[in-house]
Amino acid sequence: LTSRWLAKPIQELANASYEFSQGNLTKKVNIQGVKELTNLSQAFNYMAEELLTSLQALENMNNELENRVLIRTEELASAKDKAEVANQAKSTFLANMSHELRTPITSIRGYAETLLDGAIHDPSNASKFLEIIVQQADRLLAIISDLMSLAEIERDEAEQKVSVTLGDLSKVVEAAVEWCRSQAEEKQIVIEVEIAQPLLAQINSRLLEQALVNLLDNAITLSEPGTVVRVVEHWVFGEENIEVQDQG
Repeated sequence: LTSRWLAKPIQELANASYEFSQGNLTKKVNIQGVKELTNLSQAFNYMAEELLTSLQALENMNNELENRVLIRTEELASAKDKAEVANQAKSTFLANMSHELRTPITSIRGYAETLLDGAIHDPSNASKFLEIIVQQADRLLAIISDLMSLAEIERDEAEQKVSVTLGDLSKVVEAAVEWCRSQAEEKQIVIEVEIAQPLLAQINSRLLEQALVNLLDNAITLSEPGTVVRVVEHWVFGEENIEVQDQG
C-alpha cells in the first residue's frame, strides 16, 4: 500500500521531468501528502519558472542583438553608398577642375607664344593679346581661389571646426543667386531655382553660400550665352542635396 502511495507522485515527477526535458517549462507539478515529495515538486516548479524566465531573457537579448546587427549593417551599407557617391563626385569635380585649369593655362601659353613669335611688334594685336592673357590670368586666379576655399572648408570639416545651426537653405540659395545674377545677365543666362521654401536644415550659411557662389560662377563661365543654369534640390540616401546644373 505504501509502495502504491509513493509510486503515483514519483511517476508524476518523472512525467514532469520528461516534459521539462522536451522544453515544456509551463508544466506544473502538484503533489500533496508526502512532505518531501511536495517540497521536491515545488522545487521542480520553481526551477521551471526560473528556466523559463532565463530563456525568455536570452531570447529578448538575442532579438535585440539581431536588431542592432541589422541596424549597424544598414548603417554600414548606407555609409558605403555615401562614400561611393562622394568618391564619384570628387572624381567628377577633379576632372572638371583639371579641364578648367587647363583652359586658361593653354590660352595664356598660346597667346604668349604668339607674341614671342613676332606679334608683339604689332601694337594693335599685341594689346589685344595682352588683354586676353590678363583675362585668362584673372580666371586662373579665381579658380585657384575657389580651390583654396574648398580646401579650407574640407580642412575645417575634418577638424570639426565647422559650426552649424538650423537655417533656411532656400534663403542661402537666394543670396548666392543674387550675388551671381549680374554676371549671368551679361551673358543673357537665366538662373532657374527649384528649391522648396522654406527648406530647413543644419547648415553653416556663410560656407554654404560661398560654395554655391563658386559653383554658380563656374556654371555661368562655362555656359554658352542664352542658356539656362538651374539650382535644384534632391534627396540622396536620405540627405538633402543642392545641385547646380549648367549646359556648358
